[in-house]
Parts: sequence; C-alpha cells; structure tokens
Amino acid sequence: MIDVLFVTYGGGHVKSIIPVYNELAKRGVKCQVLSLTSSYKILKDNNIPFKTYEDLKCFFTESELGEIKYFSEKYFEKNYDINSGIPSKVIYWYIGINIWDLSKQFNSKQRAEDYYEKFGKKVFCPLNLFKRLLSNVSPKVIVVSSGQRSEKAAAIQGNDLGIQVVRIIDLISKNFKYDYKSIFCVQNNLSKRKLLEIAPKVPEKDIRVTGQPNLINRYEKLEESNFYENYQPQIFSKIVTLFSQPNLKDIEKIRKEYKSIALNNPKILFIWKLHPNEESFVFKSKIENLFVLKDINSSLLIEKSDLIITFFSTIGMQAITNDKNLLVINHLNEDYPVKYHEMGCAIMLTNLKKMEEVVLNSLYDPTLFEDIKNKRKKIDNVLNPEINISNIITSYL
Repeated sequence: MIDVLFVTYGGGHVKSIIPVYNELAKRGVKCQVLSLTSSYKILKDNNIPFKTYEDLKCFFTESELGEIKYFSEKYFEKNYDINSGIPSKVIYWYIGINIWDLSKQFNSKQRAEDYYEKFGKKVFCPLNLFKRLLSNVSPKVIVVSSGQRSEKAAAIQGNDLGIQVVRIIDLISKNFKYDYKSIFCVQNNLSKRKLLEIAPKVPEKDIRVTGQPNLINRYEKLEESNFYENYQPQIFSKIVTLFSQPNLKDIEKIRKEYKSIALNNPKILFIWKLHPNEESFVFKSKIENLFVLKDINSSLLIEKSDLIITFFSTIGMQAITNDKNLLVINHLNEDYPVKYHEMGCAIMLTNLKKMEEVVLNSLYDPTLFEDIKNKRKKIDNVLNPEINISNIITSYL
C-alpha cells in the first residue's frame, strides 16, 4: 500500500514532481512514481525510484497481453527514437497498452487503430488500465501535473474511486479543461485569477496558491562544470538559447534562420534546445558556435543565457520568473494558448526575416527590455513551492 501515487510525463511535468517527491520522502511518506515516456531519463538521473508501463503487465490476462503485443508490434517502430535514452520496452508497452485500452473503450480494434492513426497519441486516455491499477494499489492521493492522456485517466478514475487528486499546474492556458475534480496548485494570485476566468466551474476553494517547483532554476555543480567544459561559453560574448517544441509549423524555416544568425555572429554562442518529446535526429549542426542539445538541464541554460527564445512553452514563464529577457516567435500569427507578450513580459517576433536584427537588438540595446523588466518584477512568486504542495498532500493522508 502507498500513500501517494505520482503519474508524470517528461519535460516540465516531471520537473514539477521531483522536488515534491523529495520533500514527501523526507517526511516519511510512502510514494510511488509511474513514469510516462520521456520522464524516464529525468527520474533516473535524479535517483527517483519509479515504475513504467512495462511494470503494469501484471494487471492483464494472457489473452489481453497478446492483444497488447499486437498493437505494440504494429506501432512501436514509428514511436521509438533509438537515441532518446529511453529503453525500447518502455515505449513498447506504453503504445500497446494505450491502443489496447482505446480498443476496449470503442469495443473495436479497428476503430481504435483508425482513431489513433488519424489523431495520434493525444487520443490516449487509458481508463481501463487506471481503474485496475488504482483499485490494486489504493493510494490516498494521486498527484498529476498535466491534463492529458495517462495523467488525465489517473485523475478521472481517482475521482470515481474516491481518491483525492492534486494537480500541479505550471501554466494556465486558454485550452485548460476542467475534466476532473482536484486541488489545483498554481504559481501565484495572477494564475489563480486566470484559472477562475477560464474555468469558472472550478470552485475557488480548490485553487491553492503554492508556487511552482518547475519555475525555480535548479541544477548541480557537476552539470555546470560539464557545460563549461563541453561548450566553452566563457569564450563567447553572449549566449542565446532557443527552446524548441514538438509539432511546430514552419520549423524548418526557423532552424534555417537560426543557423544563418549563428554563422553571421561567431562571437555569440547559440544553443537550440530540443524538447524531450522531439527526436534527436531532427536537427543537426556543424557550426562551431551552434549546438543542438537535448539531454541538458533547462534551468542551467536559462541561468546562463542572455536571451531566451521560445513559442508558448512553460520555459517562457521560467525565464520570466528568473528575470531573463524573452523573445517569442510567432511569425504565422497563431493563437498561442499562452501569450507572454500580452502579459507584457516578452517581445514577439512576427517576421522571420527580421529575426537576426531583433536578436541582436535584444542582446545589445539596453533600452529594449526596460519596460518589460519592470513588468516581470511585478509578477509575484511564492517561495518554497514543494513545501507548500507537500503540506496540501499530507493534509489528505
């Protein structure tokens, strides 16, 4: 039996979970983590014990395992990046079990496959799996940090089984959906007001201002020394880091422009940080002052960079929280779920042809970010978020 079950994807989601897990462990709380896809490597690197979908085979009959293997064999190859650092069996069972679960919800293998092939992994919501898992392990609290796929399924089934759900929210986007009851832990009062505005059905008493563990820069001295040894940032005048995201439109044009800027400015170090869910082979660089990195601490890059570039990633809020100049690319005038420039905390690039000019002005014109810097400072940040969230969790034990 366990007290708390964490269910977590990678990127900012798992980084929200780890400090809370460590705080609860110090208090002697019995915790279990279910790692989903790319969270595997981060959890392993942080010495957090965890289980994966491979460990959930015990919840299925031999006949069901046969069906699951059928889906795994058919769809595994297109979903596995051999350079991801994630064992193949983790993805093998994740894909198979999710499509199997979908087939049971549709009562049809073919409909499940058609639906998955049309819409991809975003259709995953393995309710059957989590009903079995939660009925077996019976946690007192479920902690999630996302409203999608397995985390969503865990929360929904937790509601049905009377298990308390706590969700750590990094960003309040316009796409927020109130799919299950939970205690929602948000960064600050601004986030609370935004959540009430977007989802008025959420009871105000269920929104707690706790701070956000993921928005605090955390890295080890060894990571810092490795960064200086491997990429020699000290020999460059400035550092620019672009944090990429999966499935972005026109991404090849952005990569081409970024390469061009790096070639034209050899005294500036340029880093292209791949998202955990992006395959590592999608972008390569032979330019001496441009590195394409994936397995590196994002907090370290934010801390060391003079300019952060992104789209609508949580990284933008982390940059703002840590008083870093932020440039948002939106040359296609898309309706981003989070608009940092409307918060007054970022400059928006709307014309790729002017990207080099804007980047250089951002680095060398001290007046460009003056007003933005003042607005950044007005965003309130709550201290000790992992302690605040842990206090909420333990109140339900």
